[in-house]
Amino acid sequence: MRTTLPRLFLVIAILVVLIVELRTALAFFGVQVSFTTTIVAGVVVTGLVVLWAVIPTDDRSGG
Repeated sequence: MRTTLPRLFLVIAILVVLIVELRTALAFFGVQVSFTTTIVAGVVVTGLVVLWAVIPTDDRSGG
């Protein structure tokens, strides 16, 4: 695992806030983003972060 579990949870929590606030900011400028699109984007981004976190590194130092 590339990071610790608490750090991963922290990154996911920050991502959730950023995605919700991005939707709000886009609405302020007249860009309408549906709730479903927001949920799908959030799930995809969170899934990619989790996938990155669980893929082992290529550290072959043996230490």
